[in-house]
Amino acid sequence: MLPVSRLASSVVAVACLIPQVTFAASSATDPCIKVAGKTFVPPADALACYKAFPFNETLRQNVLTTVARVFDFFTFEDYYLNSPPPFQESTVDIRATIAKINSTEFANVLPTPPITIELNGVQGVYIAFDAVDFISLLGPEYTGFFDGIGFDWQRLAGAQVLQINGQDPYAYVDTIARTVSGNYLDHGVRVNSVFTSYRISGTDFSQRLGDLAGPMDVTQTSLTFNLIPVNSTVAENVTVPYLANYIGAPFTDSAS
Repeated sequence: MLPVSRLASSVVAVACLIPQVTFAASSATDPCIKVAGKTFVPPADALACYKAFPFNETLRQNVLTTVARVFDFFTFEDYYLNSPPPFQESTVDIRATIAKINSTEFANVLPTPPITIELNGVQGVYIAFDAVDFISLLGPEYTGFFDGIGFDWQRLAGAQVLQINGQDPYAYVDTIARTVSGNYLDHGVRVNSVFTSYRISGTDFSQRLGDLAGPMDVTQTSLTFNLIPVNSTVAENVTVPYLANYIGAPFTDSAS
């Protein structure tokens, strides 16, 4: 890796050789340049980079043909295409899902992971009480984005959630469990996976975002909560932005 001083000199030298107009035009025509080298980017920018690539019908056919030939050796596909009760929520088009998974490079991250907990004898949905400590582990590049747009996500930690996207919070969580979560057959376990949760592996203790705060796609740019912040009695609507987390190989533009 170049020292900072040499890297800065190199950048200046290149800038002197390449007209600014050319660079600006390149950035405007290639949306992937905007997200290159960044760990966290707005979902809309990630989608723009995705959409910069023309659809390759030949590649699609090659992938689907290979997958189809593999699954032709198995006998359980009909079961997963139309699973019987109580596992009907695991019904999935395996072939289409594999194609989607293979194209995934970004994962969305919401700074307000929800939990379900009983307080004073009443079960309810809340923003995780440890959200500030937990989300801060993602680093300043993530939290700095919200500072830059003036969004105070930290004040939402511990808030009581009354609605999510206009629905009862448990109803919304149930929808995510039925249509997004896919790690488990049992519905109850899928519901639990929507919430942020803790896990222990040997001597290692960790926390996962959950399928609501950490979905493996960038189709959703924000989520609206109707909630009551800590030390308040007044409900308010807060639209919380997602931030896409890039988990693929490094690149500098669409060609790379």
